[in-house]
Amino acid sequence: MKRTLRGAAVLLSLTFVFSLCACGSGSDSDFEAAFDTSFGTVFVSLSNRDSDGKNVGRAELESIARQSAEAAEGAYVYYTSSESVDYINANVDASLDCDADFISEFERLCTLSDATNGAFQPCGGAYTVLFADGNTPDEAAKAAALAKVGTDKFSFSETAVFKSDKEAKIDLTPAAYGYALEAAAKVLKDSGISHAVFASPNGVYVFGRTDDPYNIGISADGTEKCAGYLRITDGYVFTA
Repeated sequence: MKRTLRGAAVLLSLTFVFSLCACGSGSDSDFEAAFDTSFGTVFVSLSNRDSDGKNVGRAELESIARQSAEAAEGAYVYYTSSESVDYINANVDASLDCDADFISEFERLCTLSDATNGAFQPCGGAYTVLFADGNTPDEAAKAAALAKVGTDKFSFSETAVFKSDKEAKIDLTPAAYGYALEAAAKVLKDSGISHAVFASPNGVYVFGRTDDPYNIGISADGTEKCAGYLRITDGYVFTA
């Protein structure tokens, strides 16, 4: 029997609105849990058998689920509100002695954004900050902020970031959703569970169902009417 993860979405956003018990029968998802995170509620569905077919106890399943949610939260926070983000976003021309791993990933995101016509734009913080706390900036403020957006405003060394405009800022939130999903996936894969689902407001990761794909429903324009399905057995579906 095929299981269906239903979603409510705006355009192609995957926002899951009810428990993963909707996935299918109890034997398909023997443990389910929901956790609140900084980026919304995540749902975890686990088999109660490991990859060798042995039963896994409820306490261990709960621990695996919680660890996956905590890993996702940690990755999201690291790329959205860590000291490195605050340091780079200060109104200075250069940020020295930054975390080398953070700088490497930031630089990689800039390269990816340039190659994809601005996808996952990591250098738009001067614009996105205008909308913090529900604010609605005027057109003049938006135009001024857009002039400070772009990967061309930043350059790098191994542990430093330099800005051509000291008011330019980074915002890695779009990419952070993906890092969160990736971190959760690693925990689930390493756990030895035979199959699992991790669903966040921006994506879903599944693995272990190679002979019986999940159908990921996508709805359009804020309605719950399904506009289509993606069939997936092992991997990610992600939108920012």
